[in-house]
Amino acid sequence: TGDHVKVENALALGLAFQFALLLAGVGLLSAWLRHAIGDSALYGLAAVAGLADVDAITLSFAHAAEGDLATTVAVHGIALACAVNTVVKAVLARAIGGRGLGGRVAAGLAFALLLGSAALLLLSLP
Repeated sequence: TGDHVKVENALALGLAFQFALLLAGVGLLSAWLRHAIGDSALYGLAAVAGLADVDAITLSFAHAAEGDLATTVAVHGIALACAVNTVVKAVLARAIGGRGLGGRVAAGLAFALLLGSAALLLLSLP
């Protein structure tokens, strides 16, 4: 049959504008949370952001770390967002691909999380 997949331009201006808005929103929200609650609120923001994507939170925290955000807070926040996002990917693999595929994907991602956690721990040592 003549089924065709529509390929969209990944460099489309609309998509870039949406990402810019998302990045600005995350930056503003993180600044407001830091002012209203403190740096600890950023971990909640990182976890929520990790449910969907890690790009905006990573860029926002990296930029804030160039200013007055403690590097450890930025690193731990980014790591938390990545961990949450990795768990989401494992759940999606199970939901879409079934038990067999989901189990294999989850095992690989769990190993990646273990290695990432070990690296974070080693970097945190004095």
